Formats: sequence, structure tokens, C-alpha cells
Amino acid sequence: MSINYNESLTNIVNAYVGKESLCMLLLASSILFYDMAKKHYDQIPRSYALAIAILLILYSAILGVHSGFEFSVAINDVISKCKKYKCDANLIHFERVKNFYVYMGVIYALILIFISYVLIRFD
Repeated sequence: MSINYNESLTNIVNAYVGKESLCMLLLASSILFYDMAKKHYDQIPRSYALAIAILLILYSAILGVHSGFEFSVAINDVISKCKKYKCDANLIHFERVKNFYVYMGVIYALILIFISYVLIRFD
């Protein structure tokens, strides 16, 4: 049985990018909700708007960390199978791709947490 490891890598990365896109959509939704609630502060209490926005941002961060963990496990599985069956794929490239996306995911999650901090601290 022949496995195309490059195609497996592409599928794993595409799945991860899709989940990170969901995280970015949640961030945009939370900021949009918060901005709309601030403009209509007479109808929506500010504390409720802030709490909902922060919960959405933290949910996005948790989802991002979880998807990064899933990505790491999946790509490590491909790398270990490739090592075991002596495939033609460039393992250094696979490791670099894994490290890049994991580091970017961690940085994104930290940015989300910092945004939550800024909303709490300065509102």
C-alpha cells in the first residue's frame, strides 16, 4: 500500500487552517458584537456585552489551542509512519511545517488572551 505523504501533509494543514479560520471568525464576531453593544449602551448593559465578547474570545483561544494539538498529533503520526516505512518525503520539511504552524497557533492564542486582558483592563 502506497501512501502519498505530501498529500497527507496538505490535508492536515488544510484542516488546521480551516479551524484557525473559525477562530478568527469568532474573534471578529466578538469584536463586532462588543462594538455594536457599546453603540447601543442604553439597551445592552456594558458588563454583559464585555462578558459575552470575552467569552467568545476565550472560546476562540481554547479552540485554537485544541486544533493546534490535533494538528501536532496528526502531523507527528505522518512523520512517524514516514520514518517507519522509509518514505521519499522530506522529513525536515514536515518538521518545519509542523513547527511553523504550532508556533503561529500559540502566538495567535496568546494574542487572543491579550485582547481579552485589554478589554477587561481598559473598559
